[in-house]
Amino acid sequence: MPLTDRSLAQKIYNESEVLEKDGVSIILKAIPDSTEAGVLDSREYFTRKALFDFQKRMPQNLSLEAMRKNARCYSQALTEKPIIERKITLDVEGRTPAAFIYESAGRTGITGAFVYVHGGSFMTQCADNYKNNCTYIAEKAGWIVFNLDYSLAPEHPYPAAVN
Repeated sequence: MPLTDRSLAQKIYNESEVLEKDGVSIILKAIPDSTEAGVLDSREYFTRKALFDFQKRMPQNLSLEAMRKNARCYSQALTEKPIIERKITLDVEGRTPAAFIYESAGRTGITGAFVYVHGGSFMTQCADNYKNNCTYIAEKAGWIVFNLDYSLAPEHPYPAAVN
């Protein structure tokens, strides 16, 4: 028995609109069971609201070190084929954040690219916590996935992480 109903995911996959902007093709995919444009998927809203409510109940006196230690993305490795992993170091305004690159070992020809910017509110988490997510995308989509380990605040205030 499948863990989820894949019909909505299949609808997202099948139905898209391509927007050309400055020589770049941007693929827009609507909420699969809604005709309303420009709104947040109610499932995403529910998930974000539950997370926000949970965060409000967290002790307010946690140190930054404790928050970083406890902030994890728990995911299981689901790839079935070999994945090539590389790490490069970027030079950005005197900082040297890492970028991890994942691609399916059997990938050939030109493919898409996916830039994965992990969660953590620009204060916690790290790219390594999301390796399983990225390798899965690389395998299933056949794309090259860039997983960015951006600089964290407060050591590197805005806009350091975005830059």
